[in-house]
Amino acid sequence: MKLLHPVTVFLFALFSFQIAQSQTILITFENPDALSVCNSDTFIITVRNLSAQVANNGSLTINLPNGLVYEPGSVVGATETNVSNVQAPVFTFPSVAVGAFQTIKVLLNADCNAAKALDAGQLFVSNLVV
Repeated sequence: MKLLHPVTVFLFALFSFQIAQSQTILITFENPDALSVCNSDTFIITVRNLSAQVANNGSLTINLPNGLVYEPGSVVGATETNVSNVQAPVFTFPSVAVGAFQTIKVLLNADCNAAKALDAGQLFVSNLVV
């Protein structure tokens, strides 16, 4: 009988960015510090407006890799727009004033099968699109 990875196996997520139509938006994030296989943790994204105008009609898409999914209903600081695909949820967020920022928090769940991907050396790369 083969033993599965204990819950203490941590997933490390690397994130890349795309900034749509403007180089005046800065996206930063905090990786979940306690995300482990078969568990959930909070992923924090900050959108900062560096432009001279209010940033209106903000939209955020998080494209997650296999093994990670968004927990529907868990977003704080934004509104779910389309969560029919929990690996690519779409959110809208309020207008961001000049020099201000909007913090968005979402709960990510690491699939119990992610242990196999970790054993195979898979990196968990996600894409943030604002």
